[in-house]
Amino acid sequence: MRFKPIYAIAYRYFSILRANPDRVFGLYIWMFIEIVQWGFISTYLDQIVSGFNATSVFLGAVLLSQFNSRIMLNINVTFFEDTWSRNFLNLFASPIRISEYLSGLIACGVITSFIGLLLALASACAIFGFSPFIYGVPLFAFIFILYLFGMALGILGCAIVLATGVEFMITSRMVLTDTVFALFTSLACFSFWVGLVQGPRRPWWIAACACSGLAVLTKGPLGLLVPGLAGIVAVFPRRM
Repeated sequence: MRFKPIYAIAYRYFSILRANPDRVFGLYIWMFIEIVQWGFISTYLDQIVSGFNATSVFLGAVLLSQFNSRIMLNINVTFFEDTWSRNFLNLFASPIRISEYLSGLIACGVITSFIGLLLALASACAIFGFSPFIYGVPLFAFIFILYLFGMALGILGCAIVLATGVEFMITSRMVLTDTVFALFTSLACFSFWVGLVQGPRRPWWIAACACSGLAVLTKGPLGLLVPGLAGIVAVFPRRM
């Protein structure tokens, strides 16, 4: 696994975020709304129920659940960016591995989720006096488990979209032969020209006919028409 393709996937997503400040705002605002809502409910429960620290329970649950869901959603959103912009053909044509592409998606999801978590944690501490240190060391293990679970759900969501997307199913079954056709026609023209100018003509023209035949098999009569017209244009001035 190479680092540069992973960095390229992450760099593309963060470039989109930098060009669209509203998306950066969306990384944090929904977590902040949840914190405010459950923060006031927790404050009310602390006042009416003695011996129960509702702030630590509910705000901690909100922060961790939002962290889990945000990892999943951010992985999916990064994937959907390629779907909406029709960038899949470019990805399939590039020398990037599936593992590298998934690693780039995971990196984007984890980084943005941690940024949102830190901002939400700072808001909870500043507004409601929430402290994450009361959970102790097991909190880090629990965050790691939530990270793995959110990552798995994000990849599963991408797989479901690919498996059920009609446009992707049609695109995946399309045979795009333009590149192969251009290769064979170019070889046919090149072989005919070399045989005409330098010789010996017979081997080169046989190669030109073979390449033209392969072009016909690739995309029909155009494989004969294009090299034939090129040959006429090349021979006609010499007959003048």
